Amino acid sequence: MFEEITSLDFDNISEGLGAWRERLEGVVELYEWGLNFDYKANPFALFLDLIGYSESEFGGKLYENADYDQTLGFVELDNLGSALRCYAIYPNECYALIGRLIELEGGE
Repeated sequence: MFEEITSLDFDNISEGLGAWRERLEGVVELYEWGLNFDYKANPFALFLDLIGYSESEFGGKLYENADYDQTLGFVELDNLGSALRCYAIYPNECYALIGRLIELEGGE
């Protein structure tokens, strides 16, 4: 699923989602916003921890900053909420999209 996504360019990700674009937009927006952060305080990493992805795929938590109020502002919390709503409705598709994004980060 989502093999049409061939790069981490936002336009390519959006086009590669096809019919899933609107339904998974919250996950994509959080991923894109997370690129502005150090990995230890990345809101996308917190999302992966909250949905259990990091534990099941990497064997542990990714988000290391316990001071949420220092790293998560209004925009981050809004994006996190949108991504969690996407996951609540489409968990399997979110997992597939996250897997594809991580594959592309690794250079596959």
